[in-house]
Amino acid sequence: MRAGEHNAVGGDHDHSGGHTLDNKNIERAVARVVSLPIQKEYKVPRDARDRICSMIQKTMFVDCGFPGVPEGLREECLRDADLCMIYTAQGRKLLMELPREIDGGRSLYRRGPVERKTFYENNRKFLISCQMYTEYGHMMKDFHLERACQDFEQAVESLAAVAVYPFTTQANLL
Repeated sequence: MRAGEHNAVGGDHDHSGGHTLDNKNIERAVARVVSLPIQKEYKVPRDARDRICSMIQKTMFVDCGFPGVPEGLREECLRDADLCMIYTAQGRKLLMELPREIDGGRSLYRRGPVERKTFYENNRKFLISCQMYTEYGHMMKDFHLERACQDFEQAVESLAAVAVYPFTTQANLL
């Protein structure tokens, strides 16, 4: 199961970076797991492969919510890990692209100050509202969320200060 679990952790494998909605990104990740020769090469049974796909599907966020509830520790860990991306530098970079996935527009740092501020507020509310399932997830949320949000906002603002806005005027940055 270990090889398959590594694939599930890569639930954002082939993530579009905002070009398609999360359900399409999840479909591609599941298709990738299904296409892997894990049953043959790693002797992973079909039911284990199906559990890996289920783990990935539990991270899908559509229509302002998670349609699936994690069942069991593995799914809980993966869901928490997906929500904990704000706590790492690499995760914060991915989070900057989330608005592209939501509305097809530009990366967060390429948007105007009012739009960025609104995103920060909504993102903070969202992360506060999310249920964490593991002890680690609870600890990160309870003790580190505010600092992680501040670090994220600072990183975005640093990039926004030097970002080039193609075909943009000062008027539509506000």
